[in-house]
Amino acid sequence: MLDAASPAVSGSGGITQEFPVAHISGEGYTAGEKADLTRLLTEVYHKPQFQSLTQPERETFLLTLAGNPPLTQEKVSNALDLVGSMKDLSPAERKGALQGLMSAHCDPAYARALKKLVDDPAFRALPAAVKTAVLSQAGNYPDPRTVGNLQRLIRKDWFTSESLPDMQRSLKTIARFSHNPHGDRGIIDHTLDRLLSPASPFKLEWENLKGPGTLYGEADNNVLTLNKNLVNAGNDKMVENYRSNHLSLNTVAHEVNHLVNHDEVHDTFAYFNSEYRAWVVGFRAEHGRLPTNAEAMGRIRDQFDPKLAYGPTTQGALDHPAEAQKLFDFVKSVTGLDVNADNVRDVVNNSDPNRDWKTLSVWEAPTGAGNLDNH
Repeated sequence: MLDAASPAVSGSGGITQEFPVAHISGEGYTAGEKADLTRLLTEVYHKPQFQSLTQPERETFLLTLAGNPPLTQEKVSNALDLVGSMKDLSPAERKGALQGLMSAHCDPAYARALKKLVDDPAFRALPAAVKTAVLSQAGNYPDPRTVGNLQRLIRKDWFTSESLPDMQRSLKTIARFSHNPHGDRGIIDHTLDRLLSPASPFKLEWENLKGPGTLYGEADNNVLTLNKNLVNAGNDKMVENYRSNHLSLNTVAHEVNHLVNHDEVHDTFAYFNSEYRAWVVGFRAEHGRLPTNAEAMGRIRDQFDPKLAYGPTTQGALDHPAEAQKLFDFVKSVTGLDVNADNVRDVVNNSDPNRDWKTLSVWEAPTGAGNLDNH
């Protein structure tokens, strides 16, 4: 254990004051690094930013610095700069900022991004409850890129006009989508640029969406609408289950892809393609790779399903010979099987990828035509 109280300082009236944390673990530090740790923490103690903190905040701050070796001057400087910007925040807001710094393991880039957010006049103008909500998600999904996207979000008029529960849904959805370490980074960043850039005509709304099957979202007239029943409000992390994962990691990119491509509903192969292509974009945003043919067939089945919203338009395309042939050719490109009007539904619903498709089942599926990355 490293005794962090050993360098005592003299307070007013000659009373000796010690560091607010009696013992800080030196685990992860070499003998030389422990000496540097003591020196840096001593410097921190005398800084006015540190002295402005309450006793519990000081303890949290010191433990955050010491608990993420090696402690460097860059970490100390950026963390103190952040604390300096926190002086006018409420106790709840300060707690959220310090917890974010701890969750980010005192990453200097995160501290810089959070300071930039906290200093932003758009943040300062938010009601107290919204500030707390913003800082909560910055801590729940702690990386500098996510913090930057939250800063862009709070500048959007459509965000500031939302109710507090919908603001909380928007914050955690944007944060979780931005923070996905497994997704296609290009698609994620392009999607966020499309939605959050200052000149973007797109906006996000939350509604109680109902339809055949689970309706995750829809897009029309520059509006991305998401199902508020699938994402919990509040300042905690998003409750993770299949539906919330799909909405936050996949649907956002899927529906923005419809807006980018100006897709419209018609009884045509072009519309079938637009739904399939947007699905591929969402899949890549979530998983960071193209789907296999076998995985794509699950989507194709949905688009043929008469009980789902896609079914009627697919049937409408099948009723027109020229459009139907495009569908047959597309299904053949996935399965390798000859497809016609007599067997298309049997191939879609009943063919076995492992038995009937030879090696095609594990090949990368077609992407569909159009804008494939939301650039």
